[in-house]
Amino acid sequence: MNIAATDATTPARSDLRRVLLFAFVYALAIWLALLPSGVTDPDIGWHLRTGEWILSHRMVPVTDPFSQFGATRPWIAYSWLFDLLLVVLTRTFGLAGVLIYAALFTVAILMTLHMLLARSGAGVIRTLVLLGASTIAIAPILTPRSWLVTILCFLIAWNVIDGAERTGRRQRLIWLLPLFVVWANVHVQFIYGLMLVGLYAIEPVVDRWRQQGARARAAGHPEGAARWLLLGACMLATLVTPFGYRLYGTVVELAHDTGAFTYITELQAMTFRNPAHWVTLALTIGAAFTIGRHRSVGTLPLLLFPVAIVLGYRAARDAWVVVFAAASILAIPSPASGYEPPFPLRPRFVTGLLFAVAAAAALIWMRLGISEATLEAQLADTYPAAAVAFIEQHQYPGPLYNHFNWGGYLIWRLPRLPVSMDGRSNIHGDDRINHAATIWNGTGDWSHDPELAASRLVIADVHRPLTTLLARDDRFRIVYEDAVAAVFVRRSADDLDRR
Repeated sequence: MNIAATDATTPARSDLRRVLLFAFVYALAIWLALLPSGVTDPDIGWHLRTGEWILSHRMVPVTDPFSQFGATRPWIAYSWLFDLLLVVLTRTFGLAGVLIYAALFTVAILMTLHMLLARSGAGVIRTLVLLGASTIAIAPILTPRSWLVTILCFLIAWNVIDGAERTGRRQRLIWLLPLFVVWANVHVQFIYGLMLVGLYAIEPVVDRWRQQGARARAAGHPEGAARWLLLGACMLATLVTPFGYRLYGTVVELAHDTGAFTYITELQAMTFRNPAHWVTLALTIGAAFTIGRHRSVGTLPLLLFPVAIVLGYRAARDAWVVVFAAASILAIPSPASGYEPPFPLRPRFVTGLLFAVAAAAALIWMRLGISEATLEAQLADTYPAAAVAFIEQHQYPGPLYNHFNWGGYLIWRLPRLPVSMDGRSNIHGDDRINHAATIWNGTGDWSHDPELAASRLVIADVHRPLTTLLARDDRFRIVYEDAVAAVFVRRSADDLDRR
């Protein structure tokens, strides 16, 4: 009896240890996603305001209702479904809903990556190390943005393709179609998913070139044609949006306008001033060595890897592509390392992990002291909350002049005054963004800038050079100032005469 009991409890204790080990990695990711600074993301404001506009008008906007420049120009609100999700969460949970979104999608991303690594044949230790390294590498982008949906959808698409190939049940690929319908209504980077399906379509050709035995010889024209049809069907699925084919015009526009890369941090290349960037580099180098050492790497990861390097090292926001591509390659057991027992995700383990992750999330929530008051205070430290309240109290009229970084917040918290500039590069374009940066730096012919000259109200960051210059400009007078912002209003003709 004692021996039988010992044999029965040993697997249970082993599963418990594994659950706790993996729960630690998930808890690290949840902590990163729940940091209160997440609510200060500069784009959250205009996403929330867009969602509110859609709910109140029962339609997506045709022109930009939030900025002076875009009022008469067409606007594709390509993340409209994400905007609605964010509004529903904030109406239900307050500002904490923004963080809840980030935490839920972060857990879903890790779980989906976990499935991909486990299917590749990685053992417990290898899976744990790769999950942990991947979490650290993508830490800077675990913020409440629509790109979390893109990351999750990309991993789901990869799992669907990988599972269909490993089991031979290619009918499962049909699930890619509803996935792309949702994806195209949430984030414009659905184009990365089409890239993945495109690489899958050319895989048989590369397989034959690599001469990988029976599988390669069996990859004839019928299979290749079916994959190209799948790609075409996925592209058609992305047209099921309020914008139809016009959505691809936005894709081309965003790809062409790279001027914002200079000013938007996440669009800049990795600086290697962050540990996450070094972990990304380590994973990249490790994957490159793995490819060179043995030929068991599948064709799809092999095709994806160089494309991922270009995307990930061009913009820090897309580092996740190279991180996951590298992790999938490193997950493949090396023939030289001997037998490594695979670690499949069994229902008992997944259930235990989800309970442990939920408990960890509750503890982290309490430890961080997340509340509406603390999140509002976080916003007030970053954005001109008090200045906005002062403007609303005195009902100062526009036109408003503001900095690029504050545009999204002002769209949300000062909706009666269209902004002069915000972070939607597909509205403002490279030239306007570059010009606005020049004006706020107090360089060039700033005093003759037509937008500034036409403005009746300026909300200025006290740390910007233009703020100091405006304090000496006879055209404006300062009516409010605190540690974050200064408010200037245009002097009347009588004021100028008296001066």
